[in-house]
Amino acid sequence: EMPFVHQTGSPDARYAVLEQVEADWRIDLISVPYDARAMVRLAETRGADSWALSITTGWFA
Repeated sequence: EMPFVHQTGSPDARYAVLEQVEADWRIDLISVPYDARAMVRLAETRGADSWALSITTGWFA
């Protein structure tokens, strides 16, 4: 069981950039759209149907 799961409801790749600016922090949340169909096909050919669904929807079961 994973201790933390972040779900976005989107198949986009995501990352965060944190930058300390003097005494404060700046946080940019970046979403990178991509064609996830190739990864879905790969997951399906390897029998990972639940992973294929997660890639498609952005929601993890």
